[in-house]
Amino acid sequence: MSDSPQKDPFSDWREMLGQMERTLNAAANEFMAKDEFSKAMNEAMAAKLQTQRGIAEKVSEYLVSINVPTRDDINALAVRLIEIQKELTAVSAAIQRMEGKGPAEIPPPSLLRTKRFQGRSAPPATATAGEPSVVTSTPNRPGGTENT
Repeated sequence: MSDSPQKDPFSDWREMLGQMERTLNAAANEFMAKDEFSKAMNEAMAAKLQTQRGIAEKVSEYLVSINVPTRDDINALAVRLIEIQKELTAVSAAIQRMEGKGPAEIPPPSLLRTKRFQGRSAPPATATAGEPSVVTSTPNRPGGTENT
């Protein structure tokens, strides 16, 4: 038998792919460094954002026309309910003090049972026994199986 090392049959293929990748990468970097590319990307992103805003406005208008609250409306209600619960807890504490019960007997309020919702997404619905849950999912619309 021969003691010469066998050549890897895929080494030429890997070398060719590596060279092709370096060439394409250099060409792409050169292309992306140009001001025209930057301007085109900026215009494309602006158009995308404008389209998203337009769609959001139309969906909001549609929901208002069929008398369905938007996500922002639901989030505003959630914030208001938290404020009301704080006020109710304060009134309850004042009543407890007037009845002679100490503030140590008043359980701390559990105002927000979930992570604070960020942006336009509502908090997930979680509740423990005896606590009301917050419904954050919307039922299926036309042709759906859920009833509300």
